[in-house]
Amino acid sequence: MTGELATIPGLDVAAGLRAVGSDHAGYRRVLDVFARAHGDVAAVLRRRLAAGDLSEVERLARTLKRLSTTLGATALGARAGELAERVESGASASDLEAGIAALEAVLTPLLEGIRAVSSPGPSATPDLDWSQAPIVLARLETLLAEDNTRAKDLLLESAPLIEAILGTHAARFRSQIENFDFEQALGTLRLVIDTRNG
Repeated sequence: MTGELATIPGLDVAAGLRAVGSDHAGYRRVLDVFARAHGDVAAVLRRRLAAGDLSEVERLARTLKRLSTTLGATALGARAGELAERVESGASASDLEAGIAALEAVLTPLLEGIRAVSSPGPSATPDLDWSQAPIVLARLETLLAEDNTRAKDLLLESAPLIEAILGTHAARFRSQIENFDFEQALGTLRLVIDTRNG
């Protein structure tokens, strides 16, 4: 298992395993969630840059840096950190685009590597703390109602539980969050909540 992960470009497996307490199965699940949640992060960064939303570009870059470093994707973490610093220093749009391109050049092979070693069959269902479901749903609903971009962070942090709750709605909900369509995401979430409560 570790041997397969060691073939993924830009991934320090030992560092990533330390972050999850040497839980090999858990590490693979986290990597899979990361790949699903951040497959289009470069495109999202470019959309935010084109819209002139530099604070969101910086926030996304810093979030990506934190997550990448924790997972052992040190090169990606470094590129994300450099992008955040460019925004903070007032770099031009062309310099920021170059930073996104540098990030993407590291991200693409990393994602391809993670997907290549993912099991093609149904993955084992992780142990879920269902007692947290009402708390997570309430916080997610509040963040979406406030149009707060931290909803995306919460989606990543609690992805297995949220996806289990949303079921067939999960893919649409994740796409809405990734595209910052928080109003539609809120509608999807409330539909699921109403169905569960009904």
